[in-house]
Amino acid sequence: MIVNSLPGRTATLAVVLAASGSAALAASGAPMQREKSFVVSAPRDGAVIHADALFSWVPVRDAASYAVLVDASIPSEGAVVMASDRVVTVATTSVRLTLGPATSGSPSARDFHTVVVLPLDDQGRRLGRAAAVVHVRDHA
Repeated sequence: MIVNSLPGRTATLAVVLAASGSAALAASGAPMQREKSFVVSAPRDGAVIHADALFSWVPVRDAASYAVLVDASIPSEGAVVMASDRVVTVATTSVRLTLGPATSGSPSARDFHTVVVLPLDDQGRRLGRAAAVVHVRDHA
């Protein structure tokens, strides 16, 4: 996965998936709450995306930054969220992602990804239980 949150700056993150992103989310056991006011505004749920897709979301009041998780377990409320091979943190309400095929899972599931956006406080902790979720299919 390549992440580009600022023009001219690109960071490379490796994404190694289990069987599917949905399974990783369900296995975390961490509470996830969908609020109508906190949504991923682009791309739409179920969209087929191409390289360098822009993901954007509606801002959350009191959020200092956001964690964008790709096919990753969701941390518990109040947990510090650290950047990793499946997580990027940004201070903006959008990020460019290039999602390639998963390296594991069934061949038919390798193009499907679950992207979750979590609001963070000024200490990098998950703010409440709100989560904005979108499922996309990568057409690389």
